[in-house]
Amino acid sequence: MQSQILRVIQTPETELYTAIFRRGKENLISNMLAPKGVNHMRNFLRKNLGVDLPFLKTKLTDALNLPILKSELEEVRKTGNKSLISAKELEIAKKVQEKVSSFDYQELTNIPSQMVESSKMNCLGAALLGGTFLEELDISYLAVDLPGHVSTILITSDGKWYRQDFTS
Repeated sequence: MQSQILRVIQTPETELYTAIFRRGKENLISNMLAPKGVNHMRNFLRKNLGVDLPFLKTKLTDALNLPILKSELEEVRKTGNKSLISAKELEIAKKVQEKVSSFDYQELTNIPSQMVESSKMNCLGAALLGGTFLEELDISYLAVDLPGHVSTILITSDGKWYRQDFTS
């Protein structure tokens, strides 16, 4: 009886944390700016003149060409060929890894709103960001909590596993 009461009390709290986490991931997809180096004009103006023009900011979703990557993967999935599908998943995951690992590292920065604001993250934040984009593309992965580090394991459609680190 006590465990049932405890479960009833904890359920709303769990649902609240889940909703907050889901909203944070949506924030990463919608608002995360591309890492430095993607927009050379913006970087030049910011560095040399101290001017940061909002219309020059490129979102990570746009820098990755996410809709195109999604479309390409869907086309390959229609073939049903697991080798081709897996190769495409690996190719796309490497593109995501390349962009995400370009962000500056900052200890204790893994909350999505902090990451969006600062464009910096630690290994947990990088794994969260990379994993969120893999989920958006419907590519399977596992988060791995190692001693002193967080990473991911990419799982392609042919069942192969690849360690994928989203930090630089």
